[in-house]
Amino acid sequence: MLDFTAARALALRLIAERQSETTGPLLLLEQQVVTFEEGWLFPYQSAWYAEGGDEDAALSGHGPLFIRRTGRWFEVPAYYESGEFLARLGIR
Repeated sequence: MLDFTAARALALRLIAERQSETTGPLLLLEQQVVTFEEGWLFPYQSAWYAEGGDEDAALSGHGPLFIRRTGRWFEVPAYYESGEFLARLGIR
């Protein structure tokens, strides 16, 4: 079972793996992390957009990462609102 610190470390690793020359550095949006009984929702965004306001650098077509306390994880599909998608999975 993961605690928040381990889940956050996993989220940071997964986010780092998604970085590219096109996206630039990606940033975990710490203030927007949501805790559920089953795990945590970790939103992320381009640092160029989140910190610098460069609207052309904003990521689109991606969803936040959900990391279960078991260590399993998935990315919420971008075409769903996160709460709706998690509710479909019985996550509250």
